[in-house]
Amino acid sequence: PPQLPLDVNSLRQIQREKLLFDLALKLSQTLNLDDILQTTVTEIQQFLKTERVIIYKLESDGHGVIVAESVTGKWKHLLGHKINDHCFVEEWIECYQNGRIQVINDIDKANLSPCYLEILAKMQVRATLIIPIVEIEHQTTINNPEKKALWGLLVAQQCSSIRYWKNSELDLLKNLAIHLSIAIKQAKLYEKLNYQLIKQKQIEQELKRKEKAQTLLAELGQYALYHNDLNTLIKQAIKVISEFFKVPYCGILELSPN
Repeated sequence: PPQLPLDVNSLRQIQREKLLFDLALKLSQTLNLDDILQTTVTEIQQFLKTERVIIYKLESDGHGVIVAESVTGKWKHLLGHKINDHCFVEEWIECYQNGRIQVINDIDKANLSPCYLEILAKMQVRATLIIPIVEIEHQTTINNPEKKALWGLLVAQQCSSIRYWKNSELDLLKNLAIHLSIAIKQAKLYEKLNYQLIKQKQIEQELKRKEKAQTLLAELGQYALYHNDLNTLIKQAIKVISEFFKVPYCGILELSPN
């Protein structure tokens, strides 16, 4: 029998599931954190057709910086912008750490504090959807099996007008934030392992360098046992030093009595 055409809601649901699958696949194929963050904001911005999507990374002092952005039209570019406002930290960061999601359809009707409203106004925001990006660290103790830490925020923003965010859009961003958290953890682990490998390689190179220096000094000592001529010894010493440091020129300066 012929298939019935899908209604708008069913079609949109299929599109959301496809975005979720495609983005999860893309995130699993790279360990570069910048690529992970930029891919996420670009895909979300295009799908939601909102005017800006950003990722805000929390720093150790409670403030933060916008580390990824996808923005359209005439609206401000906020990439690299630091938010150091104390009221934002005092009022909202703790809420996000506890997993709170913030849905603002109209900033003028959201009963926001004046200082937070000022921050949004400076960013040209009329409506926003904010999802915490939470890292889960598994513990070894029975009483505390996992520890949650706020890494940052995934934020969709409407700048030209108010916007009534749909529950399906909220659910989509919540699911994407989970995938993003996993990808961030994997990228951080890769960076840590890569750093350890680089440090190990540097240590090995330094050991080889010291071994070579000791070998050259031993050879120079042996050479001195069989050659009593000072000029010959100086020439050999210059040769050894030049080879060790891999320099085109090496010389010995003799100081005069005065």
